[in-house]
Amino acid sequence: MKIIDRYLGITAIRGTMLVLLMLMGLSVFISLVKEIGDIGTGDYGILAVLEYIALDLPQQIYAFFPMACLLGTLLGLGALASNSELIILRASGVSVGRIIWIVIKATLLMLVVATLIGEGLGPMAQHTAEVHKALLTSSGQALKTNQGTWIRDGENFLYIHTIVDNKDLRGISRYQFDNQHNLLNASYAATGAYIHGHWIMQNVVESNINSTKVTITKMPQADWQLSLSPNLLRISVVDPEEMSLLQLNSYLSYLKKNNLNATNYLLSFWQRLLQPLATIIMVWLAIPFIFGPLRSSTMGLRVLLGATFGFCFITLNQFFGPLSTVYQFPPILAASCPLFLFALTAWILQRRVR
Repeated sequence: MKIIDRYLGITAIRGTMLVLLMLMGLSVFISLVKEIGDIGTGDYGILAVLEYIALDLPQQIYAFFPMACLLGTLLGLGALASNSELIILRASGVSVGRIIWIVIKATLLMLVVATLIGEGLGPMAQHTAEVHKALLTSSGQALKTNQGTWIRDGENFLYIHTIVDNKDLRGISRYQFDNQHNLLNASYAATGAYIHGHWIMQNVVESNINSTKVTITKMPQADWQLSLSPNLLRISVVDPEEMSLLQLNSYLSYLKKNNLNATNYLLSFWQRLLQPLATIIMVWLAIPFIFGPLRSSTMGLRVLLGATFGFCFITLNQFFGPLSTVYQFPPILAASCPLFLFALTAWILQRRVR
């Protein structure tokens, strides 16, 4: 039996690695086409594009891993079915349940490696890629320090203490100079938001400076005329995908403590936490395509149906996320609904296996 376990496990691993390699090739091509449009912006050149794509690749591997396991299992076991090897195994007393367990064990082995990449190397590499791109495309317009972020916007110099996201700021100081570098105005805003193309600041204290006096004005709200693009603030913003689970958990505690909106981060936390379960469900879903009513179908049809299920899973994950934000239902429900639907589908199809 150990020989059978090893043979089936290696077959599943080989199929998954082949599919993952093809998916990564497609991902690199799509990323290259997307990034070509930004070449020439600031100091962002072709070498920087290749570096950006390479740093983004570990996170892409983790994101596509469940789908790769689904298609890899279909390819591996499908090839055995086409050669009648699975029929021989079953005739020799190997049950479908045992085959499923062997494939799941092989998947768990790959899952350990994928999780180390996705929760260790991936977030750090992706954040490095985004920060490096933002700095290059800004041509030195922005500088991130341990205390906050400095940005030059024409004759304006801004200091931002906290960037919650690239459209939500906390503790903004603005210094305006003339062409002779004389300070004309110093302003402070408690919070700021990018709304319909304008930076709207709240609780503003403005100091106008001339040769004889300083005039202080307090305003509940002000529209600061800035050409600052929210994309530039990527140097200080860490998206959920750029954090490990431990970092996400710590950041969620910070957001809740300061009464800030944590929905997107909470959704990402639950999706990442449930990703290993999603991978197992994808493998389980592949089994009925091999042993069920479609066992006599061509390999192309099986792979097509498997790819359709995989993309449906990704689409549902992206669909339920915004729903949880709009309709305010718990993010854990949004993260688990696609898993429940696909587990139910796998269970129904599994019952038809003979």
